[in-house]
Order: sequence, then C-alpha cells, then structure tokens
Amino acid sequence: MGVGKGKKQCRYYRKYLLFSLFVLVLAGLVFLYVKGNSSDSKQVKIGATYMTMNNDFYKTLNAEIEKKTNQQGSRLYVRDPELDEDKQSQQIDYFVQERVNVIVINPVKRQSKDSDFFK
Repeated sequence: MGVGKGKKQCRYYRKYLLFSLFVLVLAGLVFLYVKGNSSDSKQVKIGATYMTMNNDFYKTLNAEIEKKTNQQGSRLYVRDPELDEDKQSQQIDYFVQERVNVIVINPVKRQSKDSDFFK
C-alpha cells in the first residue's frame, strides 16, 4: 500500500517542481522581453543554476533560455551544482556578487537548510 502513495507523492512533487521551474523561467523571459524593449540598452545578466545538467530536460530548458538571451543580447551564466546543496548556495552567492539581473534556480532540495535563502 505504501508504494502507491509514494508514487503519488513523487508525481505531486515532480509536478510542483516543474510548475515552479516553469513560472521562474517565464518570469525571467518576461523580464528579458521588457528589458530588451526598453530604451535602456544595458546588457541584462542572467544566472541559472539547475539541480543537475545530467538530465535532458534541463539541457533543453537551458538551450531555450540561452537562445532567448542571445536574441536579446543578454549574458547568461550557467552553473551545475551536481546535486550538491552547498555548491548551489555558493553559485547563488556568486550571482549576487556579480549583480545579475535575473536568477533562475532549480533547487537541489525542496527546502534549504539556510533560513536566509532569499537575501
């Protein structure tokens, strides 16, 4: 009985994760579109960190983001934390230091151990 419930939870979390990722990407693309159409032609910097790049889904997603950023004349920083939460946290800190305009995050863990994740 527990196996069926576990599969349902897994599907639920997968849908939740994909929906969250879709919303983040969509928000980033809207920002790029608005920024690209504004009179200020300053280059937009985008940071993207995915839980892993060993999955075709993330490779395809990244290719689409990269295509759009190239069309807009933006700069894309892509990082692969390789399923390491601490490494991903360092990557996010790097994006903040580089003052990127948009950060796309596909979290390694659903809940971070850092309480001040959104600084």
